[in-house]
Amino acid sequence: MGYNGLNYTPGCRNIPALLADYISKNLLQLLISHLSPALPEITAMENKIRYVHTVLNDSNFSEVIITSNKVTGTNKPLISKLYQLGILDSVNIKMTDSILKQKVKETQRQFNMLNDGVLRTFFFFVRAEELHGTIVAPPSCT
Repeated sequence: MGYNGLNYTPGCRNIPALLADYISKNLLQLLISHLSPALPEITAMENKIRYVHTVLNDSNFSEVIITSNKVTGTNKPLISKLYQLGILDSVNIKMTDSILKQKVKETQRQFNMLNDGVLRTFFFFVRAEELHGTIVAPPSCT
């Protein structure tokens, strides 16, 4: 991105200056809506948080216990857990074992864990319970 005459748009924003400006004008609650279009990752994070919040607060939610360390399409509790965490779009999805292993690795990366695709009990037995007590839906951005 470089200078393009009158069409120039800087590639970054001065967040401290924006923060100070919004605070001084008593408009801090509007800052996120001002920044969101410039930072699409914020929208992606908000959507993910809303999804997990919805799943965890559903009256039919129950903690899935994974009893097998096999990363295969026959491991239905694993597929259910990946759905609850928003990694899969459906519990009825058919995929190869190699794709499922990639999804496990993606989950491990999201939780800042060793992303080797190997199931470990501390991940699948602890994380959703930790999330259940801490996830709060972000305010609506509409």
